Amino acid sequence: MKLSIIIPVYNVECFIRDCLDSIKDQIVNDVEVIIINDGSIDNSSNIIKNEYNDFLNKKNVSYIESKNEGIAKTRNKGITLASGEYIAFLDSDDVVTGNYIKAILDAIKLNCDLIHIKLNRFIKKLEINKSELFNIINVDFNKEKEKQFKECAWFVCGRIYKKDILTNNFFPDDIYYEDFQSVSLVYLTPRTICEINNVIYYYRINTNSITNTVTAVSYTHLTLPTN
Repeated sequence: MKLSIIIPVYNVECFIRDCLDSIKDQIVNDVEVIIINDGSIDNSSNIIKNEYNDFLNKKNVSYIESKNEGIAKTRNKGITLASGEYIAFLDSDDVVTGNYIKAILDAIKLNCDLIHIKLNRFIKKLEINKSELFNIINVDFNKEKEKQFKECAWFVCGRIYKKDILTNNFFPDDIYYEDFQSVSLVYLTPRTICEINNVIYYYRINTNSITNTVTAVSYTHLTLPTN
């Protein structure tokens, strides 16, 4: 298996269709999808099981329901279950372009440790880039490291990872913004990096999400490395 895509689900009944519709027709033999419902109390479970039954019946698609444990433990569970050489994270209120998987599989051929992808943010209205064209370039680690620390764009969905980078319990479960800390630590070790130089991921600004509702005090729990 070349690629595992982990989709954590929690109370996204308004958005889960957009997410799954954007990915379900792209799945090929070398790709698996792991959907983990983290104890949703809305209609997310019914939507997934009733409206996407054909998708769930594919041999390389797994759907798991668990008690609510939080996004960090849910992502860590997905890492443990993943059999792919590379791991991608897709938030269940986000969407991807029609060439998302093709672009990643082409980038995997370069055998880099990290694959950077470009994303656009949106709130309600979404206009997806329908171009099938994309470029893959190698990037210098030191320059990219400096850029990443300057921009502090540590969203986990902005990168595809070789699985051996993601150690057990990669995401700490006792802090907000756990991906900020975990992803930044990846850059303390020299890595080979390539970049898909076109937008293939759309990140929804969801005003009800943790990212947009916690207060500044949450940052005090973070231990970000210095570059």
